[in-house]
Amino acid sequence: MPLIKRNTINNKYKFCFYDSVDSTNIIAKNLIKSSVDINNFIIVANEQVLGKGRLDRSWESKKGNIFLSLITDKASLHLYMHFIISLALSSFLQAKGYAAKCKWPNDIMLDDKKLSGILMEKINQYIVIGVGINISNASIANSTCLDIELTDDFLLNFLDEFIKYFEYFVLEYKNNGFQSIKLQWLENSVHHIGQEITVKIAEIEHKGVFDGIGEAGELLLKTQYEIKKIFVGDVIYCRYDK
Repeated sequence: MPLIKRNTINNKYKFCFYDSVDSTNIIAKNLIKSSVDINNFIIVANEQVLGKGRLDRSWESKKGNIFLSLITDKASLHLYMHFIISLALSSFLQAKGYAAKCKWPNDIMLDDKKLSGILMEKINQYIVIGVGINISNASIANSTCLDIELTDDFLLNFLDEFIKYFEYFVLEYKNNGFQSIKLQWLENSVHHIGQEITVKIAEIEHKGVFDGIGEAGELLLKTQYEIKKIFVGDVIYCRYDK
């Protein structure tokens, strides 16, 4: 059972707080199967024992960090939602004074190290958006944290501001389309046109230069012979100097 349940942070959203769970995304998916009133439901946990990242990778989820899953009925935006969430997270962090940057496809970086990751799963008309942010500790290779204590005040402030930024960028998409979201994401990303990168797809590494983001959110990799459209993969190397 959750420790507390409230909707006082934002009346449009319902919150459920847990101490320790298998995975907030698992709880979210179970809620979708069992409930008709789960839009704008946010599950928050102090700890996940079976946390997962993209491609079913294990995500270490120790206490002192933020783990949440947001259920939204905006499934029509599933191709672009990780850009919207990345902008919401990076905007919150930048407002707090952190030089956070987006990295394709679903990471938030700080000082060239991973600070946050996003996992999205489309289920019927819903999207489950899982978010992990390293606040007090970082235990995986090439990751970092904010190196501050995760207090209740910080958590509640984050949830409130995260929702505001999320709704702002959803509205921006509705009013101005993906082109506007894409341009803002590029301005707040570690990537730039002409940057040398290596993308790993399965076990194969593809080297080239970053040539932008396509209309379906794919990464465009310019090689000697062609421009590859990459929909699933990991950027394992970026040349950061401009």
